[in-house]
Amino acid sequence: AGRKKETIMARLLACAMRLGTSQLQSCIALFTMQLEEGRKPQKLGVGNAIIAAAIADAADTPVAEILKEAEGNGDMGDLAASRLASAVVPTRQLFLTDVHEALLDLGRISGPGASSLRTSRLASLLRRCSPSEARAIVRAVAGKQRVGLAVTSMRAALAEAALVEEEAAAQAEAAEAAAEQAEKAAAEQA
Repeated sequence: AGRKKETIMARLLACAMRLGTSQLQSCIALFTMQLEEGRKPQKLGVGNAIIAAAIADAADTPVAEILKEAEGNGDMGDLAASRLASAVVPTRQLFLTDVHEALLDLGRISGPGASSLRTSRLASLLRRCSPSEARAIVRAVAGKQRVGLAVTSMRAALAEAALVEEEAAAQAEAAEAAAEQAEKAAAEQA
């Protein structure tokens, strides 16, 4: 099971690599919740009450209804996904860097009115999510990602992703060289 998770993570990291360094860094930060370089994994100060209120806001549902459903469900991520599946149509593509910045902002909110502001910011982020994105974000915010990968597995997945990307780049380069040779040969025959 561990190897399968590493392979899945390697595919995800390879996709993030193709999108650029900032996307890759955000991907790793989100899976480890080590949102800032050189710091320990971060707790955002967002509990179930704030998460439930944000889901209710994003899904335009009374918070009491969300809290009642949460009692039976237990997984706020699944609850967010099911409630937002019919309520929210993402208006634009959500990038890993967007989520990373939003979570950094959530972690920085403090002082009077912090709970209300956290609820509002999380609801705003959830409105931009697909159901599966909402599930992952809520689980990350709650500290219950269920990824099941230790740091060594994450490193192995990152190394595998780098090799996959290196191989793909070499294949693309070879295909481009072959196409150029074919064009050159066709031009010489003409």
